[in-house]
Amino acid sequence: MTYPPGVAGDRYVAPDTKEGSLAMLGGQLPHDTNACPASPDARSAAAGRTATPWLPLKKVASIAGNDLRNAVVGRDQ
Repeated sequence: MTYPPGVAGDRYVAPDTKEGSLAMLGGQLPHDTNACPASPDARSAAAGRTATPWLPLKKVASIAGNDLRNAVVGRDQ
């Protein structure tokens, strides 16, 4: 599945507003997605776009419970 829906390869152009990002996803973000502002990249600057792009990003846990082996509370000296 492509994400966001309907986008193939490197043809994605991020909307310049959070509302535009929401509209691309049918007006509502899925529960596992955030709309986040990003820094304009060189390709956007070369195309004359200076506005802040908004990207729909899936929420992914960077660490899961099974990654922890021996977690303990401690004090650093």
